[in-house]
Amino acid sequence: MKPVIVAHRGHAREFPENTRPAFESALGLGAPFIELDVQFSRDGVPVCLHDADLARVSGRPVSVLDSDWARLAECPVGEPARFGRRFESVRPMRLDALPELLAAHPAARAFVELKDESIAAFGLDACLAGIGAALGSVATRCWLIGYDAAVAAAARDAGFAGAGWVLSAWDDAHRQRAQALAPDFLFVNHRRLPPEPAPLWPGRWQWVSYEIDSLALARALMARGIRHLETMAVGALMEGLADASG
Repeated sequence: MKPVIVAHRGHAREFPENTRPAFESALGLGAPFIELDVQFSRDGVPVCLHDADLARVSGRPVSVLDSDWARLAECPVGEPARFGRRFESVRPMRLDALPELLAAHPAARAFVELKDESIAAFGLDACLAGIGAALGSVATRCWLIGYDAAVAAAARDAGFAGAGWVLSAWDDAHRQRAQALAPDFLFVNHRRLPPEPAPLWPGRWQWVSYEIDSLALARALMARGIRHLETMAVGALMEGLADASG
């Protein structure tokens, strides 16, 4: 089984997460997929951010949902707690910058995760419309994913390549919901997986597991039938897997 690397928030071990440098690095290394998160500003701009505020990535208690894009665009998102002042000039990336990045890497694809906070604040339909408008023609190279099952249910009709559902638990209720949704991808935190020899749920989907931070963990998951490995350590994992196959 050949692994498929999914760059979790870009090459986020070496660069601030969900930023242009992180995505450019992952794509430059040849990652076939990048994964990114989307929150919406108050004036309806989809922005590549995981949290609903900037406290963690900026050190500033700025609400994304209550701020216009013009204000967010001035805020650094260089993760000073991790990187100090190294990336202090980095600013948030709007989702409508993604088509340009993907255009430079025709084989690359993206998982676009719509965050629950934005759905609650602005409604699913408005969020889907905003993401679709931002992506334009590259929506067909993007799989829309989310913890909210309604995201996966609506993705195909909204013009995306397909749908992914991120599991919040490993239990029978989620298994039944997955079978009803039949998404293209099921995302699971590797820590939620039952211990072997318990099997993975059968279905039409492909499994994606995160956060994969070591070659040993990658091998163990691949042995269980999980091909898509989501990692922030893009360079290190790609190099380790290449050396192992060689």
